[in-house]
Amino acid sequence: MLFSDQSLVHAGPCQSYEAAYNLEAKLREGFSLEQAKESVVEQDYSDGSAACFSKIKQEIKQMPYAFPLVHRALYKTTRR
Repeated sequence: MLFSDQSLVHAGPCQSYEAAYNLEAKLREGFSLEQAKESVVEQDYSDGSAACFSKIKQEIKQMPYAFPLVHRALYKTTRR
């Protein structure tokens, strides 16, 4: 079976919890949100698609206390 280079680019998994966890870790290290997103794609936790990012956002929204930095960055919330 032959695969083209394009099929390999879009064949990555979407591991929403692992991606959310790694986004949080990267923000704690001082990365920007965009840098953290790129890192998650490079580490194959996300395929980089809009559908996958939507799943990651849903994961973060369901557990704001598990991912406080990412939640604040995505939803522009402030601490009380």
